[in-house]
Amino acid sequence: MDHLATAEGCLRDAGHEAFADAIRDDYLPRGVLGDGEGDGRWSYDVLETYEETFLEDVLAFEDEVAEDLADGRRHVEERRQERDWTERARD
Repeated sequence: MDHLATAEGCLRDAGHEAFADAIRDDYLPRGVLGDGEGDGRWSYDVLETYEETFLEDVLAFEDEVAEDLADGRRHVEERRQERDWTERARD
C-alpha cells in the first residue's frame, strides 16, 4: 500500500489530480480482498487467518506424519543429503 501512497503523491505533484484522487479514494481505503465497499480484508488480516487456520493445521499434520514415519525426526531428507555431500567431499 505504501507504493500506492507514493504513487498518489507523485501523480498529484505532476498535476494528475484525478488519478491521485482515484488512488486516495478508491484503492488505499480498500483491503486486498473484497469488493471495495468497506468489507475488504487487509493483508495482515489475511495472513493472520492463514496462520491461525490452514498453516496451524498443516503444521500439526506435519508433526503427526514426522512422528509416525520418522520417529519424530525433522529434516530427514536434508540430513541425508548433508551426510552424502560430506562423504563425497571426503572422497
